[in-house]
Amino acid sequence: MARHNYVSFYEKLDKPSKADARYIFISCLYRRCNNTFKLIPIVEDNYACPNLIGLVFGFSVNQLMNGLADDNIKRYQNRPWYSSTVHQLSTTIVTLSRHIQHNSIGRLMLPPNFNARMASECSSVVPVSVVSKQMNLQIQLRKSDSLTRCISCCSLHIIMNDKTKSPEDRKHAENMWKLHLKTISQQRTIVESLCKQSRDKEFDITVILMDEMSNKHSKLPLLVNRPKSISDGDRIGLDLTTVQVAKNQGTHKYINLEYPIIQGITGHDSSYSVSLIMDALTKLDAIPSTIYLILDSCGSNKSFLVFGALGFILSKVPMLEQFILLYPSTGHTHNSCDGHFGVLSKSSMKKDIYDPEEYVQFLESLPSVTQVEKSPTIYEFENLREYIHKPAGLCSNGQIIIARASDGDIHYSSSSTMNASVLFGVEDNRISSRLFTSEFYTSSFSPTIRSAESSQVKLKLESLMRSGKGMLKNENHKRFIDYLDNMGRKAIRRTLSTINSKPAKVTIRADTSDNDPTLTVLKYLESCGVNAGRIPKRPRP
Repeated sequence: MARHNYVSFYEKLDKPSKADARYIFISCLYRRCNNTFKLIPIVEDNYACPNLIGLVFGFSVNQLMNGLADDNIKRYQNRPWYSSTVHQLSTTIVTLSRHIQHNSIGRLMLPPNFNARMASECSSVVPVSVVSKQMNLQIQLRKSDSLTRCISCCSLHIIMNDKTKSPEDRKHAENMWKLHLKTISQQRTIVESLCKQSRDKEFDITVILMDEMSNKHSKLPLLVNRPKSISDGDRIGLDLTTVQVAKNQGTHKYINLEYPIIQGITGHDSSYSVSLIMDALTKLDAIPSTIYLILDSCGSNKSFLVFGALGFILSKVPMLEQFILLYPSTGHTHNSCDGHFGVLSKSSMKKDIYDPEEYVQFLESLPSVTQVEKSPTIYEFENLREYIHKPAGLCSNGQIIIARASDGDIHYSSSSTMNASVLFGVEDNRISSRLFTSEFYTSSFSPTIRSAESSQVKLKLESLMRSGKGMLKNENHKRFIDYLDNMGRKAIRRTLSTINSKPAKVTIRADTSDNDPTLTVLKYLESCGVNAGRIPKRPRP
């Protein structure tokens, strides 16, 4: 019927008017609902609907205009609204795929101020909300980004936009920026691939991520409408550290372990970080031979004391063979932890939370939170420092391996940046060295339990109670005091015993002893008079 109307409409026109016939007809099409249309008189600012044209004629607007009349009308060709919706959406999705990130509950995250992208130079902007609705995608925009910016990105952009630089220098800076983005993309691919391996029961690895949320959204009391009498300085900070384990749990891809600690009762140093990692190990279903720790490069995560404490754990847990520490580039550490923090902060903005116990209840009510540990035991590993070798430049590397050798000694090795060899367990030419000095004996070392320092926090609590008089009750005060005195007291031997009681993730593991199956076969062939080639031999010192 539509084609019949078009032919009838075309034949009634005089010869000069036929030049504009296609444009006039298309402008007369009006969409009534999803699959019907009607012809209306030409009115100004009446734009054609590309979806409707495709439904009526079975092909695109551009094909219609070029196929049903003379092709000498150039002024109406390649107009912005000729671009099909499918082309716009697909091109936009390709652009989004370069910037998309994942959080812990499967939602897609985009950087701040990333509302839309141009599908092409001659097409209109496609909002992210349209892409989300059309493609049934859960896309969430981060409202703000307070993380440290990447030095390479900032500096290279300045050079690229500096008009005083020569074209060659600006082009060279642009090439360096593209190389930098390629490296970041590779790092994210490595992390995502390792997480997928960790979720697979056949891979003898487990990936653990750890990060701390800004206390901007965890200062207590956390009120939707906060009175002026309670200033931001009066509120008590609650440090929330999340330890994520890459493991499927229902519809979630990560196990989220939350550790809310009142700010000021204990130092957030290397001993604190390792203690939380040890507590997370006690909550694993099985112990792998290799654990990947994906951390940011702050001082408490990247220090010789961390390496030494992890080496101590290896000496006490036989099933564990190595820790591989991966440090993504500073400014590009956005990962599932950041996405999870976005969910927490957005959910807490709608709540009135007066004390730590109420905050714990809030965390436990979230479907993405697996467990909340409000009283972890913090061990003091500081005495290890004097027994650790401290090679210059080790902490500047982005990939550090702490492993137990066949003779039981703990060794370290490193690589300047993250590389894809970790995905396949490839052994390269890294030089490994002993981590501990000859004077250190693991049997004689036992970390002590760190006690809470709550005196200063209690003074601030009394000031808060005076400022919030009428809003904070005696019950809230009691909960604060109980929470301050609720630090863990679990002995290190009990923690290690709990870890060692776990089964191995993979029952049959690779044989790392001298009874290597390949070596056995080669020696057998040699005994039969067969030239088996070069047989591996243990290197001599």
